[in-house]
Amino acid sequence: MKHSAEKMDEIGKFSFLMHPFHSGVITSIQTCLKRQIFVTSSQDKSIRVWSYNASSNTNFVKLDIFESTFDEVLCLALHASGNYLVASFNAFLRFYNIFGKAIKHYLELPIKTCKEMKFSQFGSLIACQHLN
Repeated sequence: MKHSAEKMDEIGKFSFLMHPFHSGVITSIQTCLKRQIFVTSSQDKSIRVWSYNASSNTNFVKLDIFESTFDEVLCLALHASGNYLVASFNAFLRFYNIFGKAIKHYLELPIKTCKEMKFSQFGSLIACQHLN
């Protein structure tokens, strides 16, 4: 009979069958067909960048980037190139660059409680609808 501590070690080991999902309600999802990625945010205070292979016969989705945030993300806007992302928080908008397998914020603007955002057709402007 195995020692109880050894049993606990065996029970405590696990691996993801597919990929880690959000643990809270998803607040926003944006997609970029050009780079074959989509970005999700959740009440679990995270932003995740996923890649997919549309040409494959199987539905292959892989988590590429996980970014933990200090607060819940209200909404997202993803640039058509897939290189830029804007996240809305209660106190400001945060702009990110997406580099391969990394995400880095580079600008914050004091625009509060934006509930919906969208880049313009050519990506030079961004529109934001505020909460009342």
